[in-house]
Amino acid sequence: MLKALHNILIFMSFIVLATNSYGQVHSTDQIEVELVSETMNVVPGETFWLGVRLDPIEHWHTYWKFGGDSGVETFTSEWDIPEGTVVGDIVWPIPEWTPFLGSELVTFTYEREVFLPLPISVPGDYDQSTFDLTMKIDWQVCEEICIPGDAIFSLSLPVGEALEIDERWVVGFAESRELTPASLDQHSLLTQFNAHDDKVNVMTQAFNGEFENVDEAYFFPTERRIMKYAPYREVMIDGDRIQISTEQHRRYPAGLNELVGTLKLIDDDGSWRAYDIASRLTNVAWDHSIEVEFIAETTNIVPGKTTWLGLRLDPAEHWHTYWKMGGDSGEPTNLSEWEAPEGTQIGELKFSPHLMAAILRNRFGEFRLRRRNTATNFDNHSRKLYRRYSRAKCAGVLECL
Repeated sequence: MLKALHNILIFMSFIVLATNSYGQVHSTDQIEVELVSETMNVVPGETFWLGVRLDPIEHWHTYWKFGGDSGVETFTSEWDIPEGTVVGDIVWPIPEWTPFLGSELVTFTYEREVFLPLPISVPGDYDQSTFDLTMKIDWQVCEEICIPGDAIFSLSLPVGEALEIDERWVVGFAESRELTPASLDQHSLLTQFNAHDDKVNVMTQAFNGEFENVDEAYFFPTERRIMKYAPYREVMIDGDRIQISTEQHRRYPAGLNELVGTLKLIDDDGSWRAYDIASRLTNVAWDHSIEVEFIAETTNIVPGKTTWLGLRLDPAEHWHTYWKMGGDSGEPTNLSEWEAPEGTQIGELKFSPHLMAAILRNRFGEFRLRRRNTATNFDNHSRKLYRRYSRAKCAGVLECL
């Protein structure tokens, strides 16, 4: 009898252990939230993965790491874990671009079941038979209204010699990893941005065919007050280049030199890809027909001396710009709306058949110049009269005396 009771207690302890390793589910009328483990055990000295599973009902959504115009991301806190354990950051899958109907607001969301993975590193000297943890998850689930929620979750995982995958969560973790953006060190895209005419233009150049089948493109910033996401949004997909343009936010920060975010691509077959990018500010602007850059011959200025500036025009094949007199048609490139320190004298553009350049003299120790507008008129021309010498040398000038 005692032996049978002992066996029953052992069996019950296995049931409790198995139940704890499965995690807990917190359900509301709008969402189901669960903490799960990718593996059924842990191994000292190795990293295993937890996942925050969020499953909102139809038409409701949770948020990416930055919510866009509104919304709060899911986050964890109040960890109670064995000493020496290291908890990593959530790895965020690709979000959705979600306009808020009847407004100009856009949010960055998950309108679907999503697994948010995060790594847990177990100490190498951990010597207990189970690995027990408790933590708090906060989330926000929204449709026309937003409802915040939070709950405490616990897991107890046995300690083993090799990690054993929990088959129930294989698909969820796999889909999440498949939709994880390539990190900065995993791609070779060249990314830049400029800010002029009250617009923000994010420009990306590919070198290995990454944009061959792209049908749609979105840029998700990670900071507020950089850009307005609607109603104006223009996307140019031009071979191995993509440019995404939006209006500047009314509180666009002065001196912004880097724009961090995620570039999401949707291919012709509907599949998603994404790249984390850190775009640097540039003086280059381009579209499908031309690349324009405002440059200086020197890296500094000397008070009382003349400084040369240049306007580099690089038209695409079969396109051209105009000399100071366009002939039977066409208008020359011109510069206007200069802002420069008082006393600076800005001369006229000097044109030659192959060269356009500019010089500028400043009498002050510090030189700051902002050109608001460059008007360039260009026409498509089927004849190859305009050769590509301009790609390397089309810089010529403004004389400032």
